[in-house]
Amino acid sequence: MKITLDLTDSMQVAQVLDAIVGAHLKSSKQEIIKWHSTHPDDVAYDTKVIEALDVVIEYFTGDDDDQT
Repeated sequence: MKITLDLTDSMQVAQVLDAIVGAHLKSSKQEIIKWHSTHPDDVAYDTKVIEALDVVIEYFTGDDDDQT
């Protein structure tokens, strides 16, 4: 696969960076879900983090990734 970026096109660079950040955030969210702590404090904190990630994922990707 060959990807060519025009680094003088700031919109193209921003879109690529948003896609990379969005993919990383989605991956982080899935790791939290996969780890699935059972300690009440961890469950409460993970819930807050997942809710925050959903907001940031939607901001960067435009996707409503509410697949918890």
